Amino acid sequence: MKRLLCLLMVSCSLYAANNDRVLYQVAPLSALMDGVYDGNYTYGELKQHGNFGLGTFDYLDGEMVALDGKFYQMKADGTITLVSNKDTTPFAEVCYFKPTITDLEFQHIASFTQFTKALEQQFTSKNSPYAIKVSGEFTYLKLRAVLKQDKLGVPLVQAAKQQKIFEFHNVKGYLVGYWFPQYLSGIAVGGFHFHFISADHKYGGHVLDLEANEAMIDIMPLNNMNMFFPNTASFADANLNDKDINSKIDQAEKQH
Repeated sequence: MKRLLCLLMVSCSLYAANNDRVLYQVAPLSALMDGVYDGNYTYGELKQHGNFGLGTFDYLDGEMVALDGKFYQMKADGTITLVSNKDTTPFAEVCYFKPTITDLEFQHIASFTQFTKALEQQFTSKNSPYAIKVSGEFTYLKLRAVLKQDKLGVPLVQAAKQQKIFEFHNVKGYLVGYWFPQYLSGIAVGGFHFHFISADHKYGGHVLDLEANEAMIDIMPLNNMNMFFPNTASFADANLNDKDINSKIDQAEKQH
């Protein structure tokens, strides 16, 4: 009996350790790509699954960033507010951020492309997702927030054209994001996906480009992924089998 109890305790410990690296996601990205913008999952529920992440709001009403347990909504009019527990989301990704790779220092970052190529060199696996936090003073940032849509069913590539671009210089703040291998594209964004929030919580948005003299990076590999599938008519009727999903995601994410 004692042997069985010991085995159970070891199993529970291993399960708990693995669960420290769980990504919790609301809906596959392919649903958002197809215009499923109405959510029935509240941020109050989402906060039970992580303190770090990104996402959006019903009808794409701005960008969400979660940092240190606080969730922020960054709208196309430039305002930033704390997210209400009653707000709902059609797409979000969160985890409890406990980095295993810490205090990496990058210098003389000339572009988003250069930065992400350097980040990829830090990954120990090319087939597992990662959560990434970046802090620093950015000499240049190009951010966007999509305008709130007035109807469902507009593909994200088209909706993302209705966006507000923000450009900032010499801003201190944080990048919150994830990297997914390409074989998971459609489930999530294949490659890098970052949202930014300034240290004073006055500026933020989806990252399109950046420059920095110096940045500090923390990285956490993810071992597990849990997904909530919305119980909505729009999700039930969505086309999630688009063969061109990779190119469309790339277009929507990088659209200037």
